[in-house]
Amino acid sequence: MSDSFHSAGSDSQRLSRQKLFQDALLELAHARVNADDLFVSLHVITEVGARTLEVERASVWIFDDDRTKIVCRDLYLREENAHSCDHVLYARDFPAYFRSLEANRTLAVVNCNADDRTSELTESYHRPNGIVSMLDAPIRQAGVIVGIVCHEHVGSEREWTVEEQSFAGSIADMCALTLERSERQHAEEEIRRRDALLDGVAKAASQMFSDTEREIGSRDVKLEALARLGCLLLSAQTGEEDFETLLGLVGTGLDASRVSLFAEHQDVYTGDLVTSERGRWAPDSSGSTLEIDVRWDERGLKRWRGEFVQGKSIASTVRALPQGERPAFEMRFARSVLAVPIVRPEGLQGYLEIADQHVEREWNDAERSFAAAAAAMLGISTVL
Repeated sequence: MSDSFHSAGSDSQRLSRQKLFQDALLELAHARVNADDLFVSLHVITEVGARTLEVERASVWIFDDDRTKIVCRDLYLREENAHSCDHVLYARDFPAYFRSLEANRTLAVVNCNADDRTSELTESYHRPNGIVSMLDAPIRQAGVIVGIVCHEHVGSEREWTVEEQSFAGSIADMCALTLERSERQHAEEEIRRRDALLDGVAKAASQMFSDTEREIGSRDVKLEALARLGCLLLSAQTGEEDFETLLGLVGTGLDASRVSLFAEHQDVYTGDLVTSERGRWAPDSSGSTLEIDVRWDERGLKRWRGEFVQGKSIASTVRALPQGERPAFEMRFARSVLAVPIVRPEGLQGYLEIADQHVEREWNDAERSFAAAAAAMLGISTVL
């Protein structure tokens, strides 16, 4: 038996429900669906949808790039007042369901386990979650379905009124606008990031053109390394898989024996600031174990962090370092070290450590400029 409260009812009830839907849409239009954070916007959309339609579950699903699956970007459980995400459904397993979405503005189903359009989801999705009735609406951009907004009723069967179906369709339209806004902002951020990287290459190149004639060969090596580093960072998504290549370009440009990338973060148990070696390069590709979660004072480098926070670099022979700082390098046979901070507006992110195991070298201005430019480029990128 359908819920009597949600039947067509009297004219006064219908007018009351229509006003409720209008108020909800106005709330979404003026609230945080205009926020820069996509996840915050989706949280608001699912919460308002679940509350207004009085359903237990409301969710937004987005197709992946090759349209083989839809991924839940936000699921709101009204009774628990909790959000989750990352559930996945593969399109090949539910052909009738997706065909029905293509042909309709909304998909209003009273008994989703008995309806041919949705019964494919019974065993894997409906029954495990107690879903009996569902009101789904495709999210379209330029006429193409890019996702789905779902409102799912738990308990007894429920009939969906025309007004409720119209409201679900409007929610889907708002999701489409929110996704478009997020994609546009992401594209603009990517352009800014690329421009900043290219500007970093140009500035480093300008500095290096002041080298003497004797240093021209070395300068050209650095310029080529910076250009390749910039191209790689522009094309990288996260940079995780490219650490060795990235650091190899720095090592080649500086004719170094070893280059390490250290990231700073907070220990989850103690709250202490620690560094972890995220990547390492050496010409012999020895592949030795990376250092994980080491406190600054454990390596004797507490002074370094103070210098890094001020944007300063460390350039020295190991022998000239304070006595407490030498062991970390002597045990790895380093004779000279150049360390430059990786900084973003929110603060210190980590540092690049370049070591020479063969000679005690005084790092010249061109070498310091090259290392600083590489660190700045890494900071702008998505590597850390």
